[in-house]
Amino acid sequence: MTTTSEMPEMSSNSTTTLVKDSRRRPERKLSQQQAELMRQAGQDATLAHMLTMKRPLTVETYLAMNYPDGAPPMTAELWEEIPEVLREAALQDSLRPGT
Repeated sequence: MTTTSEMPEMSSNSTTTLVKDSRRRPERKLSQQQAELMRQAGQDATLAHMLTMKRPLTVETYLAMNYPDGAPPMTAELWEEIPEVLREAALQDSLRPGT
C-alpha cells in the first residue's frame, strides 16, 4: 500500500493527459425550432411540461393539456394563446401537399 509520503510529487509545470469518457454522448447542435421551443418554454408552463414529458409538440396536444375537459372552438384569441413555434409548425403542416 502506498502512503501519501511515498507518492511522487508533481511539479506545477507538469502536464496531465486527460482520458475522454467514451460513454459521453456526442454534442448536438439544437435546431432553430428546438432553440426557440426552449426559449418559449421558459415563458409557458404548458410548453415546458410538454418538453419535459416528451409529449408531441402539436397544437392539439397543447390545447388538450390546457383544456383537459375539451378545448373551446378555435378563435383568433385562442390561436394567439398557442406558442408561436407550435402555430408555425401547424401552418407548415397544413400547407404541405397531401395533407
